[in-house]
Amino acid sequence: MSMDSNVVKFPLTVSRRRRKPYSQRGPKNRHKLVFRSYEHIVEADDAELLSDVCFDMDRAESKLRRVKQRLKNVKEEAAAQIELLTAADAKLGAAIIVALLSTASDRN
Repeated sequence: MSMDSNVVKFPLTVSRRRRKPYSQRGPKNRHKLVFRSYEHIVEADDAELLSDVCFDMDRAESKLRRVKQRLKNVKEEAAAQIELLTAADAKLGAAIIVALLSTASDRN
């Protein structure tokens, strides 16, 4: 038995299937480009960032909207955490003082 019997041979020519026509602006890249991360935006020099923005203004504006929304959410979360931690600090601090005073008075 030869090894050639297990080999599948493909035709050299590619079949011509009906393809979707591209828009008049030309073919779109099939890969979805992702705009820079927050860290990369900050680290990029002005020329690089300007190039990215000019390449895809819609994505840049969308990223800016998401940055602003995320900043707003982080501020709200931080304010809630500050309020919670401040209340816990005051309440726990007061409880510790009361406990220390009551144990001190028990000793006398």
